[in-house]
Amino acid sequence: DLGISDISQIKFSVLEEYCYRDQHRSHNEDARYTYIIGDFLHLMAEQGLCPYGLGWYPYFRMTGHILRFSDLSAEQKGRVESVRSESLELPADEYACLIPDFLKELQSYGYSKSPMKSSRFTLYNLLLFLQMHGLGYHHEAAEVWTECARERWQHTGWKQSRRTLFLFNLFLEQSAVVPQTIYRSKGLRYESLPKWCRLELELFIEQKHKEGWEPSTVCMFRSSNR
Repeated sequence: DLGISDISQIKFSVLEEYCYRDQHRSHNEDARYTYIIGDFLHLMAEQGLCPYGLGWYPYFRMTGHILRFSDLSAEQKGRVESVRSESLELPADEYACLIPDFLKELQSYGYSKSPMKSSRFTLYNLLLFLQMHGLGYHHEAAEVWTECARERWQHTGWKQSRRTLFLFNLFLEQSAVVPQTIYRSKGLRYESLPKWCRLELELFIEQKHKEGWEPSTVCMFRSSNR
């Protein structure tokens, strides 16, 4: 109906038009078709045929959780634009590929169902925001997303979202999740250690993981060696 003949022609505006037109007899039937569309687009994204964010659009549209650039304040727009070029150093599709590994790491530390659900929502909704507006991943854009989500949706899980993004930034830097007791915007004392010392500490902590120590105990080992 919309004249689309190739998967590469599907843009967010096209998907919005389709979702708007595609009406069904009940909410349950709407949801079923929405999930089918999302799953299909996820499969296409895994084959490199379309952006990952397209697959999340139908889900978040159904729940009313789509942030648009127009939802940002002038100050927030300025902050995002100031890092637009820098954000493209980590394209959104590459960011999308890192999410499953990060979530797997979180799960390995024993995170419960609620924070895992919040983390998935945060990372994939941020992905949608980035791809809708031609951005890559950058911690400043992620911070703006958190602020806007809190204001726009009265997002009660914003603290967990902030913590998730804090841990994700560490994951990017260190290729591992480093659980902390509280969210901190300042750098870790660990980062101030000399390279030779940091390497020895990383090997020590890795050995403790292999020995099967509890995550809280491993964190204590790490803290004691700073």
